[in-house]
Amino acid sequence: MAGSNRSDDWSPEQKFSVVLETAALSEIKLSHLLKIGSLVVRMLNLKGSIVKIIQIIL
Repeated sequence: MAGSNRSDDWSPEQKFSVVLETAALSEIKLSHLLKIGSLVVRMLNLKGSIVKIIQIIL
């Protein structure tokens, strides 16, 4: 999806496109995809926290 990563910001067409793309995935593949997405979110949150700590220190 181009633009925002927040699904709340997606158009109805973009949301439907994701539904169509994921509908063909097996339960195992979809599970892996969701786990990877969760890890990426956690890493970005951690990066943001580290940046804030560095800014406080400096």
